Amino acid sequence: MDFQRPSIASPDAAVSQDQARRPWQALPAEIRNMIFDCAKTTISPTKEGVGSWARVAKEWRGAFLPVLWHTLTFQPSNPSADFCGCTEFVVKGQCRPLIKRVVLHVSLAPAFADDVTAGFEHLSKWPAVESRTDRITLELRVNSPSDAQHIRAGVVDGFSVNRSTLRIIDSRAMWTMLKAMTNLKSVNYEPWARPLSYEEVQHRNKTNADFFADLPSLARRGLRQVSFWEAYCPPSDWSDPRYLTFTYPATAMSRAASASLYATDFALCSGADLITFFLQLCDKAAAIPAQGSHGPVSEFMLPPLSPPGSEPVFEPLLERLALSICHTHYPDNWNHSKDPETLLIKAALAASYLPRLKIMELWAPGVDRRFIFRYHVKEEEVCITVAATWQIDKNPKVSEAWKKVAERHPGLGFRYDTEHIDPETLTETDGICKRLELYHLLREW
Repeated sequence: MDFQRPSIASPDAAVSQDQARRPWQALPAEIRNMIFDCAKTTISPTKEGVGSWARVAKEWRGAFLPVLWHTLTFQPSNPSADFCGCTEFVVKGQCRPLIKRVVLHVSLAPAFADDVTAGFEHLSKWPAVESRTDRITLELRVNSPSDAQHIRAGVVDGFSVNRSTLRIIDSRAMWTMLKAMTNLKSVNYEPWARPLSYEEVQHRNKTNADFFADLPSLARRGLRQVSFWEAYCPPSDWSDPRYLTFTYPATAMSRAASASLYATDFALCSGADLITFFLQLCDKAAAIPAQGSHGPVSEFMLPPLSPPGSEPVFEPLLERLALSICHTHYPDNWNHSKDPETLLIKAALAASYLPRLKIMELWAPGVDRRFIFRYHVKEEEVCITVAATWQIDKNPKVSEAWKKVAERHPGLGFRYDTEHIDPETLTETDGICKRLELYHLLREW
């Protein structure tokens, strides 16, 4: 959170008799400012002590109360952190405008744990088998008696399932939650990835495809920002070959491409085959009816953006797009003496269908060779940048393709830059991400 130093009187200001009785007000303004600056830089993740700081002085209250109330965590199984009392206080109290995030920590009931334990106990008594074809698949299904009674939460405009969840949420459960949030503007979803069997991959692919398929209907209600990042195990598992083969199938890429047309901000990281994504995006965007067209509108098509009663205008909303290059397209699999020409030309073709596009960033993750491509519409020019940890030269075909995209901004110049990234400066696995303009769109860091 950004802090602004509170307005504190200068040391030359007169100190009233009442202030003199309070040690804090008796301190010179410079010292009070130094103490404030020290306090704001030492806030712990648990916000320990922030409540006391908010009571130091009136000016501190205005600075630290927003920090204290920014996030509420509910844990129904914990009497000291349940809903009772807190909700009534929040609704009626003055701190409601300060609350920006609510975390719902759900603990599975003992009865559920007992059922799972009993199930595994029985399965452990089954005779072992040698052949893979004789093995069975265990599917865990969870339902709640309240599934049909969920109240709609109109106050929520952002929804996040981050990597701390450590599991993939079933698509039906995800849809139940999403459709209950009638004013949803942003979704951050980080399903947990791990080495998977081929049977598990099919379920993972369907779950992810269903997630993308649900987004257009949410966009019609106002959803504009989508971040999807498949969270991985510790960095040592990057070398596991099972991670390198499971890209999202064409169905998921088709639905993701359709969903991106509805969003103003869209980030897709980990399993995307970008060439397939760009081709699907072109197909979907090309099918959008032009102004005045009365042709059929598919389930993925955009709603009119113009006011009721005026001529319908159909146009992709996308302004900011961030995509990671899938591990099967990782730079080690490229010929490093050749620019990633095909990918960047397909990206330019897709960008030509996105009239509102301001920034597109493609990046290659990993722990060795890294790569970034950026298209950025600035105030005075349109700039494309290709940066890599290996020597990369300007490509005339790439330049020509992106010049055509830049022609929609006739008053701006065009620039094509290449940069060398020193691998020694990338000491963390997410080091390349921090070089992106859209870093904060990718996930919750």
